[in-house]
Amino acid sequence: AILAQASCYRRTVQSACTKGDMAHPFSRVHATRSRFGPLAILLLLGLFGVAFMHSIAFLGAGTPGCSRVSVASPRLLTSQQVSRSSSTALAARGGDDEEEGDDDYEFAGGEVNVAALKIGQKLDGVVINIRDFGAFVDFGAEQQGLVPRSKVADGFVEDVNDHVKVGDSVPVWVSDLKNGKITLSMTPNKIYGPNQGARADLGLFTSLGDEDWVSGTVVKIMPFGAFVQVQAPSSDQMAQGLVHISQMGEGRIEDPTTVVEVGDEVKVRVIQVDTAANKLSFSMKEKSAGGRGAADLSAFEAVASDTWLEGTVKNIVNFGAFVEVVPPSGGGPAQGLVHITQIREGFVEDPGEELEVDQEVKVRVLDLNNGKLNLSMKAIQEEAESVEE
Repeated sequence: AILAQASCYRRTVQSACTKGDMAHPFSRVHATRSRFGPLAILLLLGLFGVAFMHSIAFLGAGTPGCSRVSVASPRLLTSQQVSRSSSTALAARGGDDEEEGDDDYEFAGGEVNVAALKIGQKLDGVVINIRDFGAFVDFGAEQQGLVPRSKVADGFVEDVNDHVKVGDSVPVWVSDLKNGKITLSMTPNKIYGPNQGARADLGLFTSLGDEDWVSGTVVKIMPFGAFVQVQAPSSDQMAQGLVHISQMGEGRIEDPTTVVEVGDEVKVRVIQVDTAANKLSFSMKEKSAGGRGAADLSAFEAVASDTWLEGTVKNIVNFGAFVEVVPPSGGGPAQGLVHITQIREGFVEDPGEELEVDQEVKVRVLDLNNGKLNLSMKAIQEEAESVEE
């Protein structure tokens, strides 16, 4: 390598000498007669030195005990070096950029359209960068989302690195979409901020009776119940209220998550407005079952189990649906439970996949037990067998 570069430099100098630009460094005559001779020799020695250093750097890279000399020269980057965050996301999602290449990888979730995102929507993502103020997550869209430090976990988060690492696959929920930025949450309990949306004057809710139903969204779940966000009457402002665990359904409920999940759309009644304490209390139970006087179910005692009644779905929970019916002999409406096992033949995993609130259905009375009306949407066995035949 030294000889090759030296030969190149010598030819350059000889070419310059031929043109008369400088004296030939190997000519004693020119060296002694021209004042440029010593300069040419020094120049040639300098070029030899540079060539020598380059050669040592090249040979030292593969020789034990030798250190590569750092030279300021451009170098090619591999695809893995171009974007560390991209390769991290690929590896976490199952891609193999070393063997198969980036072109062979396809995100299982498909491309996510940012314009179609909705608050509360659940996504699967990969942590690609961690900063003091939060974690950036790639969830398959053309831009990343930020999980603020306060939304990394349910409790107080001092250091994001204590909860997630770069490359971790994490579920995230869309928390906010403003000014082209996507804010995510790693916990469903922090999708909605305490002040998200304009805060309503709770006095507006005093116009509602305890029989009036309003639509709301479950924004937080605690061991003692669920917080539901609703729109105030005759206003665009929002307010949150508590559905105590005792008001979430019939019977004893041990865990609120068996009834609702964050993001669920539910129907609630306002049972208490405390403007002094700035608190709202809701119920997901029909008034007749809410402790303010039981409904008179005597009119249903004479209804045969093969008699079909028109009903309206009032509420859907994990274990079934509450349906409002009117006795055929007349009288006030009452609410009964269609257990998940009585919605239809076969296994039902989620009542919400079979029914929706305000849907008109046909039900029949199974029994009255401890002041509770049990209904069924399934045909009796004899009818089912005759239909099959």
